[in-house]
Amino acid sequence: MKNIAILTVLVVMMLGCDLSKLTKSAGTSNSNSAQSPTTPMATATPAKTPAPEATVEIPSYVAVLKKSAGKYPSDIKLLDIDGLKERLQKLLGKDWPEMKAKFDVEMPNEIEDSVFKGEACEAHNCGANRYIIYVDLKDGNINVYHVRDEKTKKYLENGEIKLPEKFAKDLAGG
Repeated sequence: MKNIAILTVLVVMMLGCDLSKLTKSAGTSNSNSAQSPTTPMATATPAKTPAPEATVEIPSYVAVLKKSAGKYPSDIKLLDIDGLKERLQKLLGKDWPEMKAKFDVEMPNEIEDSVFKGEACEAHNCGANRYIIYVDLKDGNINVYHVRDEKTKKYLENGEIKLPEKFAKDLAGG
């Protein structure tokens, strides 16, 4: 009998707590009238709306590159495209003049999975001195790989571009 009394008291206490919550929330909302600025609901912090995704400004040279698959770098004047040229100069620094001078024997431009590839090598020395320019067409990020005597020097503008499998195999020599 004592156990039943204790159990009854506990149940009443639990229900009393839940009822007080219901009573408080019922007393603060009135669906038939507009809320005044002094009601707790009106002063509560509104739910946060997700921030819009940051828009990436796509450089103008990306439009030129998107239309260049199958063309040669010289057909589109790759190293002289406004915006791209300046970024390549900054990226390569003191190595820019050498790349510009030795970007001779060209391969057709390719695009795979929104990545542009432009490639050329030094005349009469293709196997030992070539340059590959990759541009992520989604954001304009540039990577340049200079392969010289089986050593590769990377120039990464805003981090390394994830290359499509085909490009990665070509770069690795496979």
